[in-house]
Amino acid sequence: MIGLGGDYVSRYQAYLGLLCEQAIASVYADVLIASCSAVRGGETYHQDQQIVAVKRAMIAAAPQRILLLDSSKIGQGAIYHLGSLTDFTHLITDSAAPPEFLDTVREAGLELTVAEPIATGVAAADS
Repeated sequence: MIGLGGDYVSRYQAYLGLLCEQAIASVYADVLIASCSAVRGGETYHQDQQIVAVKRAMIAAAPQRILLLDSSKIGQGAIYHLGSLTDFTHLITDSAAPPEFLDTVREAGLELTVAEPIATGVAAADS
């Protein structure tokens, strides 16, 4: 594990800021696994500009870029533009994602995985 440094932001339990971005630019990662707050029209968004800057640096540092996307974020917006879906090489979402969105992802050339939600609670234990 590498600690990238920067300003610690307790809200995200993460280091962010210029020092963090510079550290990311100095390393290579095989794989990035990231999320975003919203996807609208094939574009990704987040509500915090510090997160956007660090995620953009991470996207630039890894050849395989996996976006984890809860279907509730599809069709939503957030204030800061992160980038395009095509900035990612893979997308993992859940089975509630709209079929037309899944078609858009496939047409964009991303490797798509649709995961079934894992049941939780007492009912799942009885199954």
